[in-house]
Amino acid sequence: MIANTGVRIIVALTTLTAVACGTAHREVPCTEEISATDVVAKAERFVVDQGYTDGPGEESSFAFEPLDEGTREEIMRKRSGLLNRSAYGHSKREELRRWDVLFTYREQVAGSKRPVGRAVTSDLCGNDMRMVHQGAYLDTAEVVLDPES
Repeated sequence: MIANTGVRIIVALTTLTAVACGTAHREVPCTEEISATDVVAKAERFVVDQGYTDGPGEESSFAFEPLDEGTREEIMRKRSGLLNRSAYGHSKREELRRWDVLFTYREQVAGSKRPVGRAVTSDLCGNDMRMVHQGAYLDTAEVVLDPES
């Protein structure tokens, strides 16, 4: 019973941390899948609103990521100008029931053998949109939209 209680405490603390940081995934029923065009538009709006592009970001829709440290202002300063605002490409991951929309860095990462960017992911209905923390290889895009972005 004691070991079981310890596991429950760890699970409870992990859940509380996820909720407090805004990283808990919201289960929104996916009833109508959106098109590639629509998910790309949503993802492009997301990277602008979250302050990853050359724009100021949208304070009211700011979302912390699990690896973020600092105040909202400090995080927005770190994100500012990181990504190009136009999507590079996208992939529909049927097996994972999600969309990945890829964005290029404004300055390419030195030392990478494959071109790398960042991915915004959502379910197939465009819900639960979030930034993927690790770099995303651009050659994984099923559809390339703008090779110059």
